Amino acid sequence: MWEKDFQEWMNGSILGLAKAAWGLLKDSFAVGALTPEWWVSVVGGQVTTTVEGGGTVVVDHPGMLNIIVVAMLPLLIVFVVIQVVLSALRGSTAGMMRALVTAVFSVPFTYVTVGLVWLAMGATQAMTMWILEVGYEGSEGEDQAVSAVLNLFGLSYNGKDDEIILDENYAQWQMASKDAENGMILVAWLVALVIFIACFVLMAMMIFRTVVILLLASFAAPAIFSLALEPAKALAGRWLSMVIGLLMAAPVGAATIRLGMSMAALSTDWIQTVAGLVLVFVAAAMPLVMLSMVTWISGGSQGVEQAGVMAAGRAGRGVQNSMRGASVRAGRMSQRAASMAVRGGRMR
Repeated sequence: MWEKDFQEWMNGSILGLAKAAWGLLKDSFAVGALTPEWWVSVVGGQVTTTVEGGGTVVVDHPGMLNIIVVAMLPLLIVFVVIQVVLSALRGSTAGMMRALVTAVFSVPFTYVTVGLVWLAMGATQAMTMWILEVGYEGSEGEDQAVSAVLNLFGLSYNGKDDEIILDENYAQWQMASKDAENGMILVAWLVALVIFIACFVLMAMMIFRTVVILLLASFAAPAIFSLALEPAKALAGRWLSMVIGLLMAAPVGAATIRLGMSMAALSTDWIQTVAGLVLVFVAAAMPLVMLSMVTWISGGSQGVEQAGVMAAGRAGRGVQNSMRGASVRAGRMSQRAASMAVRGGRMR
């Protein structure tokens, strides 16, 4: 008797894990949409919360961006003062202009930059959903795309009854059937658990991406203020590269998920299952992969830029030395001509 109850309990657990995996996989890319509830923590506004009993409480959030801008104003002053001193010692007019322009426009430019991050987030979210839905008809293109990935695991979604169906033609789900030998259902349960963990990691990493973008937007002020000081301007480049990498993580992750459609023709059930798991884990790793890739590219381009500047400096010094040598030789020739003319006048 207990064996039958255990079998039913395990079957229910497998279906529960499969349905949770469907929900996590479906909503993973929806968290990239910056709703007002997300964005109010950056720019400020009113936050409405529901309390026990059905009442609501409205709280005015100051916005982390506004707080950080005010807190970083002393840093801006320090950067401007150092840049002015360095420019005065070097006699650099361009350095003086850098300090002046940054001191005047850095604060409004910070808010403009954060607004552009908001627009870019919306654009990449639209691109992500288009990648998931392209090729499917109707408004359920995203569900169909996610179902194509679940098919790799031998799972299918019944939208009418809102349930997950296990395809017993797949080896792992045959072990959960009534005709399977005792104990084999444990393997099917472990497979369902791993699928759930993979989809959970994908959701967690997409939320991680959104949260880090919000943090970068909140701390845009130090990056923009660093433009005032020439030695510190690399901070702005690093900040921008991180934002770009995280913005592109969602579309690239969606493209990775769409690759699952072409893997449905793989030879065996276990290969399809493992391929689907790898697919989901790779999509989950995209925020970290894109951060590393963009940082590497920006670092390489910075090295090329520095090499170009050094080469241009060497070329400029070479031209300057050549011109200096030519002027010295011309001066010597003019002195010789003058001395010869003086000698000729004396002989006469």
